[in-house]
Amino acid sequence: MDELIDIWNEEGEPTGRIALKSEAHKNGWFHPTVHIWLYTRKGEILLQRRSKHKDTFPDMWDVSVAGHVGAGEDLRSGAVREIQEEIGLGINPEELTFSGVIKAIHQHP
Repeated sequence: MDELIDIWNEEGEPTGRIALKSEAHKNGWFHPTVHIWLYTRKGEILLQRRSKHKDTFPDMWDVSVAGHVGAGEDLRSGAVREIQEEIGLGINPEELTFSGVIKAIHQHP
């Protein structure tokens, strides 16, 4: 699904520009995503297998939940929304622990 996302610079700062996700991928523009790692009380990490119909990394194992942060949305709100959309779990933003930021560059087909 194509959606509007904020465009960031190489230092991870918002530029004020908004674009479609497909356009950002095509042009290699930096943009925020969230990756949420869920785990059991025993410390076991819960993974998901991506659909074989995905454009990127089809049928591969992935983090518990991941997705793009919508335009105008902060990282925590984007994470809560993605968790609800992908696995139907409603959580409070305060339940999330921020782990850090990783700059990643991927070539998408």
